[in-house]
Amino acid sequence: MIKNIFVVLHVITAAGWFGVALMLTSISRSAAETSDRSIRDVGTKAVGMMNVFVVATFLFGLIAFLAGGGFAVYGPVYHTSLLLVLILILVQFFMIRSGWISLVKEGGAAARKKVAMGVGIGHLLWLVVLILMFSHYFAI
Repeated sequence: MIKNIFVVLHVITAAGWFGVALMLTSISRSAAETSDRSIRDVGTKAVGMMNVFVVATFLFGLIAFLAGGGFAVYGPVYHTSLLLVLILILVQFFMIRSGWISLVKEGGAAARKKVAMGVGIGHLLWLVVLILMFSHYFAI
């Protein structure tokens, strides 16, 4: 029962990160093209929510993993998924967040591209983790 609750929370927070990240690239484009403070504030809040979502995704997934039996029960596919979510956290904080901070402070196309590249890498990692999570249905 407890495992299922944390699996649902894990899925909700992962979907939240994915959804907010979808809009961040267009927000960063708008923020780079204009000096409107409100657009930058929306982007800052979005990045903050993404920070919370990605860490919560990992924590909820880890709790569900451990509640379900841990490393002895789950195979290498789940171990790899946990590692990829950790890498996603690094991408979030060292590419997306730092790129956004540079965009807000200095502006410029380089910072916008760093945010967009981080979001793209993050979405790719997210997709690979999703495929790995459902791989037992497809006997991969």
